[in-house]
Amino acid sequence: MTGITCALGPSPRATVELAVRWAGGHGWPVSLDPNHRPQLWTDEEARAALLPLVARCSVLLLSVEDAELLFATAEPGAAIARAHGARARIVVLKRGALGAVASDGKVTVEVPAVDVAEPVDPVGAGEHTGCPRLADLPGDLKALFAPASTPPA
Repeated sequence: MTGITCALGPSPRATVELAVRWAGGHGWPVSLDPNHRPQLWTDEEARAALLPLVARCSVLLLSVEDAELLFATAEPGAAIARAHGARARIVVLKRGALGAVASDGKVTVEVPAVDVAEPVDPVGAGEHTGCPRLADLPGDLKALFAPASTPPA
C-alpha cells in the first residue's frame, strides 16, 4: 500500500483501510510505503491516517522523510525501534545512497545501495536502490515475507 492513496481523500483512504484489514484478516502480508507528499495533505493528517496502518502492516518501507514524519527521527536505530513500538513487524529504512536498514525486531541487517552509474529516471529509485533485496535477508526476515495462504485465482 502507498500513503499517496490515503492522501487523495476520505474515500481512497477508507478503501486502503478496508484492504489492509481484509488482507490481515486473511493472513496475507501487507507492506506500507508512506511515501508522504506534503503537497497533498498536512503532516498532521498524514500521521493520523498512516500510524494506524503501521500497526497492521507486515512490512513498513520508510524513507528518511517518512521516518521523520511518523517517528520524529531519521536516525536508523531510533526510527526502527519506534516503528516496531508502533507494531510494524518488519521495518525497512531506505536511505538512498547509504543503502537500507531492515529489522524484524530481533535481527537488523544493513544492505548497501546498488551503485548506478547513470540513472535514467528517479521514479522508483527508492524501491530499487534503497530497499534490501530479499535474497540478502537472513532466513527469519525472509520467512516474514511469505504469505500465510495462497491468494484465490
